[in-house]
Amino acid sequence: MDLMDAAIASGQQLTDEILYRANDKALTLLSRLGASGMSASSVAIQGMVRVGLEALREMSGSLCQLFVETLGPDLDQLVASRFIQAQLNNVLPFFQNNVDRQVANLPGSSDYGFTSQAAAIVEHAPAELQVAAAKANQKRSAPPPLAPLGSELDMAFVRNPVLRNIAAINSSEAARCLADGAHNASVAMAGSALEAVVLDAVKTVPEQATEAEGAPPEPLEKWDLADLIKVAIAIDLIGNDTGSLTNWIRGHRNLIHPGRVLRLGSEIGGEEAQLAFDILRLVCKELRTRNAE
Repeated sequence: MDLMDAAIASGQQLTDEILYRANDKALTLLSRLGASGMSASSVAIQGMVRVGLEALREMSGSLCQLFVETLGPDLDQLVASRFIQAQLNNVLPFFQNNVDRQVANLPGSSDYGFTSQAAAIVEHAPAELQVAAAKANQKRSAPPPLAPLGSELDMAFVRNPVLRNIAAINSSEAARCLADGAHNASVAMAGSALEAVVLDAVKTVPEQATEAEGAPPEPLEKWDLADLIKVAIAIDLIGNDTGSLTNWIRGHRNLIHPGRVLRLGSEIGGEEAQLAFDILRLVCKELRTRNAE
């Protein structure tokens, strides 16, 4: 069996599964309406219309995705489109009959545009397949994410074992989120890893840190990222330029708060998430070099 045959076989099974679920929804809806004395009503008609259209849309989208994922660049869109439209046309009478029966129960009512909307879904299937294939091709040809996986960000220089573990896990999560397009989460994780490595560096010189200008009176473990960065710059753990960049992460990490986004009109995208990871990598490089001296 070649890939096209496999996709067709899987498509037929998928069609049956969606049809079964839709039938179950229709029966459940009618049972509930019958119990409330609304079996012959516009609500029943609209319910059947909704169930039918949702099932047809799910079927079209799922079949398109199935063919794209199964066949990849070898996809024959003409053959796949014909199969998808044939499957849709095969199940269409089932949904049309469900709607027509409810319309017949309520003289003078309409099918709320079911026939025309269902036909449009069938007609649109080739275009939907074309879009899905184009997105898949674009994804295949896209360059790999610039950020390495967290395992490539060596955290061995972090002396405190607890902080080393936090930095390693969160830097790895930052890279994975970046690769997956979860940009807000990536910046948040990069900021957490940054806080762990800077806190570790400050804890190696506790007297200098607590006596530095502007140092908070609280224990080091209670300092926030802004305090840690300020003191780390003051006692030359990191350079001024690097410190300014770390403040950028601190500010953008706060954009996970909706109110701040509304006030500032800023959002985090792929470039911002990549920059946050690169800043973390730069700080790690400086601290690693310092520890080696």
